[in-house]
Amino acid sequence: MSDVSELSQAVKSHDITGEAPNTMKINNLSTIDELIEIHLTTISDTLCIRIDNPSLKEVQFEDRLAMIVDVEYSDHKNCRLKRLILQAKFKQADSSIVAINYRS
Repeated sequence: MSDVSELSQAVKSHDITGEAPNTMKINNLSTIDELIEIHLTTISDTLCIRIDNPSLKEVQFEDRLAMIVDVEYSDHKNCRLKRLILQAKFKQADSSIVAINYRS
């Protein structure tokens, strides 16, 4: 539980826009806190980064949501892949198909 509160404090004190941290809307902070509490930290991080981005203000809500979900989905898949590789207990867990030398 302390990890959640530490992350929450880190997000609250994070200066994304160059303004004072308390200039973020209270509603946004509570949403970010809730995302962290339910372990959706990638979404909360992405939301923090994109919340005040002026170039995204004109993008429709559905498109912005799709961008945020894409980041969460990619992170989820990458974490799953890393976990499966570790569970497989390969001798060389960092090896890849690209690194195979076919000339031997």
